[in-house]
Amino acid sequence: METNNTETFAMEAAPFSAVQMMRDIRDQISLETADMTFLQLKEYMQKKLHEQEGNEPDTTTSRA
Repeated sequence: METNNTETFAMEAAPFSAVQMMRDIRDQISLETADMTFLQLKEYMQKKLHEQEGNEPDTTTSRA
């Protein structure tokens, strides 16, 4: 059975697994947040979001 070039390329480019990467990230977040209260989790999420944006985290807690 012959394979075309796109099938061969797809098989060769498979070392990166997006599913495995997401599982690893989810597992790491679960370990980091396992014993957090709601407020601690909220602060953690705000800090991570601001890190992505390149801003300093907002240390004030607002109730909305």
